[in-house]
Amino acid sequence: EKGANAEAATATQKLPLHYAAQNGHTNVAKLLLEKGANAEAVEEDNWTPLHYAAENGHTDVAKLLLEMGANAEAVEAQQCTPLHLAARNGRTDVAKLLLEKGANAEAATATQKLPLHYAA
Repeated sequence: EKGANAEAATATQKLPLHYAAQNGHTNVAKLLLEKGANAEAVEEDNWTPLHYAAENGHTDVAKLLLEMGANAEAVEAQQCTPLHLAARNGRTDVAKLLLEKGANAEAATATQKLPLHYAA
C-alpha cells in the first residue's frame, strides 16, 4: 500500500517472500503474493519459499504457496526438494501435504538420498 518493493532482494537474492515463508508469516506471504511476488522465486542456492516453509514446518504457508502455483518438486543446489527438508527436520504435517500435492517420495539428492533417508 505504501509502495514498498515486494521483490526487493538481499545480496543472496533472498526476497521478502522467502523470509515470510521461513518465519511462518502466512498473512505476510499472502499479501506479498497478492502484490505480485513470485511463489517460485529462487535465491542463490535455488531455495524457493516452499523450501523454507517445509524446512521450518510452516504448513499453512506451504499450503498457500502450493495453492499459488509453487512447485512441490523444486530442487535446490544439492537437489533437495521441499519434501527432503520436511523429512530431515521431522515436519510430518508439511511432508504429508507435499505428498498429497504430488511430491515425489523417490526423488534423490545429489548424494542419492531419498526423503526416507532423512526421515530415518
